[in-house]
Amino acid sequence: MMNTVIILLLLAAGIGAFLRFWPSFGKTASKEEQKDYKRRAANYIDGKFVNDGEFSLMKRDSNKARNNVVSQSATVPKGGLPVCKPKLDDLGDTSDVTVTWLGHSTVLLQMDGKNLLLDPVFSKFASPVSFAGPKRFSDFAMTVDQLPRIDLVLISHDHYDHLDYATIQAIDHKVAQYIVPLGVDKHLERWKVDKSKLINLAWWEEISIEGFIIACTPTRHFSGRSITDQSKSLWCSWVIKNASSKLFASGDGGYGTHFKEINNRYGAFDLAIMECGQYDVAWPQVHMTPEETYQAACDLEADVIVPIHWGAYKLAKHPWDDPAERILLAAGENENHVITPMIGETVELADYSSHMHRWWKD
Repeated sequence: MMNTVIILLLLAAGIGAFLRFWPSFGKTASKEEQKDYKRRAANYIDGKFVNDGEFSLMKRDSNKARNNVVSQSATVPKGGLPVCKPKLDDLGDTSDVTVTWLGHSTVLLQMDGKNLLLDPVFSKFASPVSFAGPKRFSDFAMTVDQLPRIDLVLISHDHYDHLDYATIQAIDHKVAQYIVPLGVDKHLERWKVDKSKLINLAWWEEISIEGFIIACTPTRHFSGRSITDQSKSLWCSWVIKNASSKLFASGDGGYGTHFKEINNRYGAFDLAIMECGQYDVAWPQVHMTPEETYQAACDLEADVIVPIHWGAYKLAKHPWDDPAERILLAAGENENHVITPMIGETVELADYSSHMHRWWKD
């Protein structure tokens, strides 16, 4: 009996040490920083961030419910997915916008001769370790070494499929500035990113930088990288504006009235990069169904929609191509406003109608 107790104590101590010292788990805010969060963020309550309105991570009695899938594919494709080589030409000072989806939620935007990288993850596993966890089933379109210099990195929240320790360490020498929601900067600090490169924002805060206005806007989600830091950093969506274009990037989150509120404040959008995948009836407020994704884009009055958050990691039980199939069905006669590039395909926004190939049907 005593030996069993000793083994359990040693095991608990080992887990505690792992959670405390493994750098991938990141870092939480100090008491002084928490005071700053409380001053700036109305949704920072009792040491944690909360969503507007009622919210629950899991829905009770959902086991009997079924996702309304339309695809007959497996949850992971057989034989991988087609991948393009990005066309990252030097844009100079042109106001044209190009969008390169790199799989899941990683997107490279080029605007006004600047490179903006959203939620960069270049690791095989979406996990705190490099050898286990949800494994990427599609190839990478480019390596970190092939990335251009990055003027701005925008990170929507701290989950492993959006914020990756190894990726940040690999790209940091190329990055001029990071813009993140409150608390996510603490992870980057622990990972030795220079504090002068970090800008944190609360919901509805804006910053003018590099010719852009970047606004941190709400979403309905949650955060946490371990069992001890749940909701201690903020999650968000992004509004990205320059003199000629207005873009929206949803981050992760369920459907809600915040999309119309964002539209009320910022008007219609030229492009909405929208979460569309990893949904389940068991967590209906955490991720949108494709039908909700399309409705959210309509609430935003987005002219062009790029569905992301699919095509790389299996984080839910739906068929791998179900997100693309269902958002097109939801769009109906307006499906020509939904572009579905291959991983790595560079889309010129001014010529988006040339990127309507529904490649997963081939």
